[in-house]
Amino acid sequence: MEILLGLVALVALSLWVYRRFRKKRTRPRLPKGKPHLQRELVRLLGGDEAAASRLVEREKVRNPGHGEDWYWDKVIYNLKRDRRS
Repeated sequence: MEILLGLVALVALSLWVYRRFRKKRTRPRLPKGKPHLQRELVRLLGGDEAAASRLVEREKVRNPGHGEDWYWDKVIYNLKRDRRS
């Protein structure tokens, strides 16, 4: 009986340690933009939200001073254009 109680305590402690220290998977934060533009860009990139975020941020550096949706449209346009050629 004492061995069984010790095993239960060991399993409970192991689960607590696992849950406490495991790496939490967080989705990368996408820059603000209209949801339909975000969905389209992520779809064009095969679900890669990190790549979408990097492309939008890079476009902001290259073309400052525009509205948020302009950057999303620009990246989508560039991807579609580059895939045609």
